[in-house]
Amino acid sequence: MAKLGIGDPFEIKKEIKKLEYKMETEVRSFDKEKEIMKVIKGLKKKYDEAKEVNEVHGRIDQLSREIDESKKNADEVHKRVQNDAKTSQEHHEHLIKLSKEIDEFKKQEEEVFKKIDVFRKEYEEVNEKLKLKLGRILEVRQKLEENNVQLKEDKRKSDHDILRHKDMELQEKLRTKRKLTTEDLLILQKIEEEKERKHR
Repeated sequence: MAKLGIGDPFEIKKEIKKLEYKMETEVRSFDKEKEIMKVIKGLKKKYDEAKEVNEVHGRIDQLSREIDESKKNADEVHKRVQNDAKTSQEHHEHLIKLSKEIDEFKKQEEEVFKKIDVFRKEYEEVNEKLKLKLGRILEVRQKLEENNVQLKEDKRKSDHDILRHKDMELQEKLRTKRKLTTEDLLILQKIEEEKERKHR
């Protein structure tokens, strides 16, 4: 587990729960949220790997304890009843059976390590592709932001031109003492507010 960089599954699970709780209770930016989701996904993958390896190791440890216990029992029986060859034989056969099981679990462990290597390579490939896509998304977002700034500036200029034109029309109406409509009064108020805003 140390060689493959696989941590304690209990600690990994604890970290996943901590991050998921943060996601539910704290407000953050979309990018930060995406980053945390990525970390959670990676931790879940690590947890699955660690859990699988841990289970194999747990079974091996259990079998090792059984062997130790069987050896202890065999020694006690041998001391008490040296002439009981049948009992000795049964214990011997049990030890052989357990040894075969350990060999089988060792083979399974090797297969698990091979699978982990394959999964790690696949993860690295997907991660690289994701980095490229995220880079492109950031570029597109930056361009969109630039376009939004330009659109706001264009709208501001357009509004300013319209108000200037309306101001000229209103001044002409005032000069010629023509009657002002409600719409004219609203526009006049807006022009005054715009002038006031500029002075500030």
